[in-house]
Amino acid sequence: MYRSNAKDHGQHEAAFQPQVRLDLSQKCEPLNKVFCECLVKYIDILGRKGCNRTAMEFCKLLIGLSPAQDPYGVLFKYDFYAIRAKEYSTYVDFVR
Repeated sequence: MYRSNAKDHGQHEAAFQPQVRLDLSQKCEPLNKVFCECLVKYIDILGRKGCNRTAMEFCKLLIGLSPAQDPYGVLFKYDFYAIRAKEYSTYVDFVR
């Protein structure tokens, strides 16, 4: 498990500590990929509806499930939705 002290880090960084990993390798459970594809489609739907902050939060969720791999390009979507939601400090904290 990842633990962080909120005094050492910003509130947003302390809140973004993944507790679960999702295997997305070639030999993984097929439902893992289906779940991620559904999340990616839902992120796109949220963005089209103008729910940019919620889309950004779902991007963080998907990145947290598999941070080493990014087969769906969610990092590109995260910065887009962070800027559209005017969450500049959150984006800068995430990049650091």
